[in-house]
Amino acid sequence: MKADAIAREGDLRVKKKEQNPPLAQPANVGVPPEKKTLIVKRDRKLKYSFIGKTINEFREKRGWSQGQLAEAAQLTQAQLSNYENGKTLPTSDMLFEICEALEIDPVDFTARSLEIKKEIIEQESSLILEITPELELIED
Repeated sequence: MKADAIAREGDLRVKKKEQNPPLAQPANVGVPPEKKTLIVKRDRKLKYSFIGKTINEFREKRGWSQGQLAEAAQLTQAQLSNYENGKTLPTSDMLFEICEALEIDPVDFTARSLEIKKEIIEQESSLILEITPELELIED
């Protein structure tokens, strides 16, 4: 029962509130609020940024502008910009269109995306260790 329990001790009424068991504390306890916000924003951006960086890398190797790739892949320049900046994630069909336009194998695209993701994670891990020095990076 979550209602307040009232106990009598002489003429003094004591109000005891049932409490829920304590929740596990998040890993970033003790981190200043402004740094917690930084970690959350970086985590959200990681979800899409590695794919965008891969698109950008292959596009620049080809020597194309965003407009040229957008036209070749039949999408808008704004869409392509959002993909490259990690704001949105292209559908698998759109990724195939982009790969076809750039004349690259989707397997090569995926392999390079995973390499870039690993690089980003290593950079982010270093940043988190700078922010919270009491943590230790454990490598498998």
